[in-house]
Amino acid sequence: MKHAFTPVTPEADLATNADRRGWLKRLGAVLGLGLLAGKATAAPQGVRQVNGTQDYIGEIMLFTGSFAPQNYLPCDGRLLPINQFSPLFALIGTSYGGNGVNNFALPDLRNRVPRGSSSNNGYADGYPRGQETVTLTSNQLPAHSHRLNVSTTATSSDPAGNFPAVATGTLPSSDENVAVQSYGTTATGTANLGTIGIAGGNQPVSVLDPYIEINYVICVSGIFPVRP
Repeated sequence: MKHAFTPVTPEADLATNADRRGWLKRLGAVLGLGLLAGKATAAPQGVRQVNGTQDYIGEIMLFTGSFAPQNYLPCDGRLLPINQFSPLFALIGTSYGGNGVNNFALPDLRNRVPRGSSSNNGYADGYPRGQETVTLTSNQLPAHSHRLNVSTTATSSDPAGNFPAVATGTLPSSDENVAVQSYGTTATGTANLGTIGIAGGNQPVSVLDPYIEINYVICVSGIFPVRP
């Protein structure tokens, strides 16, 4: 629908207050239409426009789509030519890979969780650490002991390894004197060496937090950030 607008410049012969008020009303109508047209092309209130021209080069964001928006690339560790992405290379260099001569790598955030960098931990930006699973060793377990249960009563007259055993035999039925040797001390013996049976399956344990898969994308064309 086309609209025709009356010129809103004041005429030289405006002499009455009514004429002045009419001119001001027409001017206000034009300005109001201009503001409405501007709002129609702007982002909704509270919603940030993301079009690559308002974002900083090197800025990373989460994106729920299955593709990277315009002026963005997936954070998948791919190599980029320096001569085509020189502003981004000036920011991240070879922190995430590449030879630094004709290519450099994007951050690879697939199956990774970003962590704030610090100059106190001795690791440079882009240094990957951590693992998804871990297999415990004896050195990682708390100090502990195991109980070994053995029988205190002998149950065999001729045990292997010459353990103390019960005496066996019969006495004659007639009245005869039988010599019985006695010992003033308790019999002693040394048990054979043995080991406790192995338990467990030596399987790795997952150390992942609960997670959901979402794509990370990085801005490769936009505003070059300026140091404060």
